[in-house]
Amino acid sequence: EVFTTLASALSKTGREKGYSEHPYFKNEGVIESENMIAELFYKDSKSKLMINAIADPTEITENIKTGRILAEICEVKIAPHFSQMNRSIKNPEFIIDGNIADAKRIQSERGISAGFKAAVKQGCEIVILDYDYNNVFLRANNTASHIANRNEDFESKKIKCCYIVKNGKAIKIDANLFQEGKDRYTLIGDISLIIQKAMK
Repeated sequence: EVFTTLASALSKTGREKGYSEHPYFKNEGVIESENMIAELFYKDSKSKLMINAIADPTEITENIKTGRILAEICEVKIAPHFSQMNRSIKNPEFIIDGNIADAKRIQSERGISAGFKAAVKQGCEIVILDYDYNNVFLRANNTASHIANRNEDFESKKIKCCYIVKNGKAIKIDANLFQEGKDRYTLIGDISLIIQKAMK
């Protein structure tokens, strides 16, 4: 094995060094050999998606599937998976338009809040709500209501946007919807309308 953490060159290497492309990885720290290989990406054969040489092998199939959908509307890379990161925090899975992102494969709309909380803890700037993985039924108003509940994440700029993946489509919910002073019902209506239009 050449590009995985099971390779002897990677598992036995010494000092920690920050990943150069994003402060998240710099703060968490990675070993030297992983740092170098983490800059290697290859293009997916079926889309514009870029895949890192040390992407997480345990979730690569799901991440490629989600990444291909997202790649239709934004620049997406499957992020490197580092063995030396803080093990209490799960590695983020994607880099979208230069921002750290993670896919939350929710089991119901009730999982939206937990997905946002986990993403913020990981240092993510983008949350991907994957409805396809568990075949979750998408109800525009209910989903909009749960996303609106995370208004503090958007207003504080911790989260820049959210993507919903459903039926092979990606729907973008941008932070600019969360304007200060906008009442909750208007916000829910705006998000719901975006979802409904995208799903037609």
